[in-house]
Amino acid sequence: LRVFETQFKELFPNHNVITISSGNKNWTECVACQIREYAKADILIGLHGAGLTNMIFMPPNSLLMEIMGQFDGRMLPLCGYHGSLAASFGVHHALHYYDWKGNEQLNAREVAKQTLAFYSILHHT
Repeated sequence: LRVFETQFKELFPNHNVITISSGNKNWTECVACQIREYAKADILIGLHGAGLTNMIFMPPNSLLMEIMGQFDGRMLPLCGYHGSLAASFGVHHALHYYDWKGNEQLNAREVAKQTLAFYSILHHT
């Protein structure tokens, strides 16, 4: 997580970058705290999984960057479950794919650059 935090702080200097882990009991046991943080977020980056459904608390026109290590037909036509859920809440959705089965390492810098590219298009920066 630290590598991601460092890369995102560098590319998003005007954003409050925080990392969230399910290992943090203060975070996982306080649902109201979680909702408050997501309601303030304009970018959410995370691995494909149930935790990304918290995007429903994000403001409209925010961005979800979903990291996927496997790509199959379930992701089409709207990038899987999270794509259609994001669309129904006014959240933009993008996928970052890496081939974990082919032993490709997840590159935090590439995820951050791709997120910045999408964010810049959405916010004309």
